[in-house]
Amino acid sequence: MSSFAVMLMPLAMAYYLKARDAGGRLAYAAAFLVLEGALLVSLTRSSWAGALAGLGVLAFSRDLRREAKRNIEAHGLFAAAAVSMIVLWPRSTVSVYTPSVYERVRELSSALRVDGNAPYSPLYQRLLIWASAWLMGRENPLWGNGYGLFELFYPFYQGGVLVASDVLRTMRTHGNNAHNEILEAWAQTGILGVGVLLWMWTAFFSACRRRLRNSEDERGRPGDFGPAWTAACAGGVAGMLVDNLLNVSLHFPVPAFLFWWQAGCVMGAPARDEGRWRTLPSGRWPAYAVAALILTACARLAWSEAREWNREVWYFRGFKLLRTGELPAAVDALERARRWDRGDVNADFELGNAYARSGLYPKAAWAYRDALKANAGYDEIYSNLGTVLFRYLGQPAQAEPYYLLSLAINPVALNTYVNLDAVYSRDPRRRADEVELLEGAARLFPDQPIFLKRLGSLYREEKMYDRAMDAWSRALAADPDQTDIEGSLRSLAREAKRPLPPAALNAGVLRDLEDRVRRRDYSAAALDAARRARSLFPRSMKARYYLGNLELIHGRPGPAVELLAPLGEAQPANAALQRNLGEAYLQLGRTDEAIKAFRAALRADPADARARRRLSELGQNP
Repeated sequence: MSSFAVMLMPLAMAYYLKARDAGGRLAYAAAFLVLEGALLVSLTRSSWAGALAGLGVLAFSRDLRREAKRNIEAHGLFAAAAVSMIVLWPRSTVSVYTPSVYERVRELSSALRVDGNAPYSPLYQRLLIWASAWLMGRENPLWGNGYGLFELFYPFYQGGVLVASDVLRTMRTHGNNAHNEILEAWAQTGILGVGVLLWMWTAFFSACRRRLRNSEDERGRPGDFGPAWTAACAGGVAGMLVDNLLNVSLHFPVPAFLFWWQAGCVMGAPARDEGRWRTLPSGRWPAYAVAALILTACARLAWSEAREWNREVWYFRGFKLLRTGELPAAVDALERARRWDRGDVNADFELGNAYARSGLYPKAAWAYRDALKANAGYDEIYSNLGTVLFRYLGQPAQAEPYYLLSLAINPVALNTYVNLDAVYSRDPRRRADEVELLEGAARLFPDQPIFLKRLGSLYREEKMYDRAMDAWSRALAADPDQTDIEGSLRSLAREAKRPLPPAALNAGVLRDLEDRVRRRDYSAAALDAARRARSLFPRSMKARYYLGNLELIHGRPGPAVELLAPLGEAQPANAALQRNLGEAYLQLGRTDEAIKAFRAALRADPADARARRRLSELGQNP
């Protein structure tokens, strides 16, 4: 919707300025305001910038500048209405994320701020895509990697960026397009492609400028391709190009059709001397041959579209059946989709999933391989194929390369590390590979003790006691509940004749806190113990939970909310947590959030009488 507004707003403005009567001006002003509303409701800031650029192009038309100097009073009312819409535009009521237009613009002030908070994802995800696009083009700077192949190759470049950057790691995306037309041309067609792109649009706007400057048509009726019409269409083209420095709307068929239609209107010759349709001479065989070729091509295209349509119908039917557990029907529907049209990655992948869930593992491997032939850029396909080969067909050697390719695309896939580690652990000769794999996984997943636990065991077998002690200490710091790791550390300290590491000693603090909570000891000493446990184990959810509850008991709802709110988002089905969070919000006077938390507690446990009572006291229907 925002793309159409970007392209049509210059046309509405041009028609408004060219209107010769009050009724016409009112109609086109209303059309402009409707388009402005469509633009504002999208909350797409790149489209807002594109619309401003497109309207700015109108200033290059002498014809429109002359019209703008007439009816100043009417123009003032129109401008006031347009500005009022921006200032007074209401928040959305259908989404959790509902900023106003002003707040959406104000967000930009935090885009480059580095203050320990979460990175601003609209910017940083684009930085990830742009970095990958740059690396793609740099590999072959003259020719690029091939026109139209951005989506196919992008995931392999993204993987290296995810490993290198802690900030960008959380921004992983599939990246169908580069969100920047220049970088996309660079990635796919290199320096030559970027040169052609810049040359083409420089020639376009130079020709447009000359046409506007040399035209003497003062009326500029749209049917005559006059200066107003030319400027308006050029404005739509310019707006879309600016929008697509941060957006991908040019790669959707319908907006792209309107975009190129406007570009053609600008470059078409003025229609003062309209040409006539020419008919093919009758009775000449070349004419019939050309007509036959055209009809054959159209029939071929129609049949291709029919096959694709039927494939999509059966694919979505099979997709739904698979999600509802109707496996035989899902397999039948997805096989029908494949019979209609082969070579679609989504249909082949879901067919593989259906075969795997039905226990037809050789067929599942075949379907996954077929999906990779259609599109080799999905880590899930490699991972699923590796799992079928390793877990169900007993082919670990054949599974390994698929797991490695999956990690090359998505190096933050925890389960793929677990599965590949299982492959390596079967063969003692692969210990060096296993250690390398686990060290990388431990860097990427510092809060997951599963890798550190296994890594410590491997180090201990190799008599690398310091490394083993460090790995187990980090695992215990990430999850102090793991008493087996604590026991291993104590055993290792005795074996290596080294002092017990602080992690094992500190684990006793959390044990003491747990004992106090079990005895319902909520004293100041228990609060001090919780604060110490929190400082010793900052990543422990249990330490955070205990401290949040004790802060609430001791009349400190502010710190309690700070501690419990992130846990509430992560554990919406924890009734006790949601109820205590509601109590903290209530003490702070944040009634709406308290009601939301109490309702979450009731959803998790409909028998929670305390949450039900609180809602009744707040005048809410439980």
